[in-house]
Amino acid sequence: MTAQELITASLKLINGQAYAPTDTDGELTSALGFLNMMLGDWHTKNLTVPVMTQENLTLVASQASYTIGASGANFLTARPLSVSPATFLRNSGTDYPLDIIGEGEYNGIAVKTVTSIPQKLFYKNNYPLGIIYLFPVPAEAYTLVLNSIKELTDLAALSTTVDLPSVYRRAVIYNFAVELAPQYFAQIDGSVAKTADDMYRTVSALNREDSISDVNDVILTRAGRFNIYTGE
Repeated sequence: MTAQELITASLKLINGQAYAPTDTDGELTSALGFLNMMLGDWHTKNLTVPVMTQENLTLVASQASYTIGASGANFLTARPLSVSPATFLRNSGTDYPLDIIGEGEYNGIAVKTVTSIPQKLFYKNNYPLGIIYLFPVPAEAYTLVLNSIKELTDLAALSTTVDLPSVYRRAVIYNFAVELAPQYFAQIDGSVAKTADDMYRTVSALNREDSISDVNDVILTRAGRFNIYTGE
């Protein structure tokens, strides 16, 4: 779903309008600014909106660990909250599965200097830089196809695509309708306002400390049990 589609869905909830605006007058671009302000406000309240991302990262032969983050890291990209089991290695058109393991299992590997095709990945969610550990140590410059959960704090453009869990997508759409309505001098229908409040409470509950800690252990598959990513 693109940022423009999120905004349009919210606009349709304002007074029940069947609304499909274009950006010829900058209306959607202005709305994008308000949406980013709302997401920023949620961030300051420690309400995390998780998005699934996939990135192709080039490994270095004989290098076992890699920092990842927005600045000063081996991989310059937003720091993941957690790594999905859908992560794998690619080499010359062949894909190799990776077992996502915890710190205890990684620490239990007696000899970590073995060089081969990595089979296991441990992600340490440090701040400000996360650390990716691979075992065995990569023998070549393989491609790490990293599927991870990151925090949505900003949408760069109307065309930006975001893979939001359904419960978070609904929370954003309904709450943004409530946020945006005053810009149109419109009154929000009571049922929309109630749904917005209910969804905000739901995602706030998912962001409780115990739910956040579960993310590292219950790593996020579409068919997985209830967690912060799926909301199911």
